[in-house]
Amino acid sequence: AAGCSDEHLFRDVVHGFCISSWMPATGNSGSKDPDLETSVWQETQKEIDLGIVLAKIVWTADFHDFTNVCKNILKDNTASGKKAIGHATSFATLGLHVDLSNTEDRVILVGHTDKRREELSNAFNEVLEQGKMERMPFERLKGRMVFFEGYSFGRVSNQAIRTLSRACKNTNSAVPLSALHRSALQFLIERTGSAEPLRIQPCLRATWILFTDGACEAEKSWGGIGGLLFAPNGSCAGYFGESVPEELMKQLLSFSKNPIFELEIAPILIAYELWKGLIQGAQLVCYLDNEGARYSCVRCFADTSSVADDWVRGVLHLESQARVNVWYSRVPTSSNVADGPSRLEFTEVQRLCRYRSRPTWATLLSRRG
Repeated sequence: AAGCSDEHLFRDVVHGFCISSWMPATGNSGSKDPDLETSVWQETQKEIDLGIVLAKIVWTADFHDFTNVCKNILKDNTASGKKAIGHATSFATLGLHVDLSNTEDRVILVGHTDKRREELSNAFNEVLEQGKMERMPFERLKGRMVFFEGYSFGRVSNQAIRTLSRACKNTNSAVPLSALHRSALQFLIERTGSAEPLRIQPCLRATWILFTDGACEAEKSWGGIGGLLFAPNGSCAGYFGESVPEELMKQLLSFSKNPIFELEIAPILIAYELWKGLIQGAQLVCYLDNEGARYSCVRCFADTSSVADDWVRGVLHLESQARVNVWYSRVPTSSNVADGPSRLEFTEVQRLCRYRSRPTWATLLSRRG
């Protein structure tokens, strides 16, 4: 620290700095209030006396708020006392349920307790029974749901929360529930009961990288999609590049003169369908060169067309199915290695990978609004 001798610096780093007195004054300093300094130090001394400052660490929570995890052989060494509960492989802590029963397979599950699930489900059911929503109570309920999602896998509830948030926005009066609102509330009720816990396992350390791209020549009624997947070791695990079926292209052109937005989302859905087995439980970074498509994947919905929205929902579904933790980012077109395959140009990509995947179109054709 400033003004202190550094001859014992290494010792202080190892054992901690003394904080039982004021630091030496250095350089110019503003005026000080002696009474304020005395008051602050008295409060600090009280914290030390109460044990809030212990071992030169400021403790902001009681000791019983911390979970003790030990090896199975040590489980019977618990000290006596009312807080000395028995050790278990499955237990609740701070409203969360932790399951260590599969640690031999290097898997830990962290989710919500049945009590918390029931409380949140009952809160949504009360709104349904009342037949109306009020802005401030719903904002509190929304905050609870956001926290719930923090320890649940998947992003499938975002659409329902958005629907209800839009209904309560810019109003101070109660909002009657429409069929759409009731459907969203029912979805959240089902979500609180079925949401899977977070899974902590070694494959979380693996990061796969996906490049996708769409191409459109509206004047020729032609479209193409392409994608490349790179493994954690940097090698190309596979690629695809296909022309959009004529039937699907006609439908896209029926509501858009240039459906490039939809064609940028399509290869993401195809890529998940092709490679969900490879990226299972891992981290995935998706690069695409269309900001609108990227934003829709982040927000979990698309406003431009029902086709695009259905495809985004398909992406979310496959995300959850593969239990993949995903990050969507934009890449300049000139740096997007999927640009060639989307135009059926494979010369460059074949230098990176020999394995061309041939996707089926069933995934896209079954989700067309």
